[in-house]
Amino acid sequence: MPDMDEREWSEEAVEQFLEEFKRLNARPASMLQVGGVMPTHRPLASHIGLRPVMRPHETWPLDTLERPMQFIAQLNLTEAPYLPEVLKQYALLTIFVAEDCIQQRFAQGSWTLRAYPTLADLIPVEAPNQPWHWMRGFECQWQMITDYPAYDDAQLRLPDGLSLEDDLPEEIHGFNVARSKVGGFASTIQHAVEFVSATQTPDDWQRDDSPPFVFQINSEEKARLMWADNGTLYVGKRTGTDEWFASCQFY
Repeated sequence: MPDMDEREWSEEAVEQFLEEFKRLNARPASMLQVGGVMPTHRPLASHIGLRPVMRPHETWPLDTLERPMQFIAQLNLTEAPYLPEVLKQYALLTIFVAEDCIQQRFAQGSWTLRAYPTLADLIPVEAPNQPWHWMRGFECQWQMITDYPAYDDAQLRLPDGLSLEDDLPEEIHGFNVARSKVGGFASTIQHAVEFVSATQTPDDWQRDDSPPFVFQINSEEKARLMWADNGTLYVGKRTGTDEWFASCQFY
């Protein structure tokens, strides 16, 4: 590594830095490819905006005003090539949001995540209505990828002797995979991810840095899913509990 007091990076030094950066930070992830595949029409397939599955006794989630939430995504984790440890106890996840979920910062009643430990007894359910009439449904396909942290991720590691205050090669910004994915690192837009507990009310918002990021759903143009201005929904989970967290960033 070069002497950082000189602030000079030769081509060889940059190559060595990037190789070490990748070695220190590489993390597997399962990326969600939206559309582009022949639909199977399987009820348990991973998808965005189609019909979600539920247990026979479950009802469609409602927001605080008793309005049906918008279904967003169904993730069949049994088919994902990689899962973080905190998700290995689950077979399938479904995500629903209220129309004002972003304004409410994903507090209680503004979103719902249902986590199923088994695929048994899950049946497809037709939505009572679709608040976001413009959404289009697509089956999704999993793809194994290697991911790296965004520049403001607290888990980012640098080679010995370097810090984020140093004049680092610009290439460091380009390795994070900003796609819908499970595992890997959050693709931050404005700042590090901050989660609000799904069990908190708007009068009880608190910053909680302890739950780890576990997956994200990007704005998906093909499905006409847009989190404000081309944003991303992040989901986290505290290990050893049933508590999930969500937040959103956008441009």
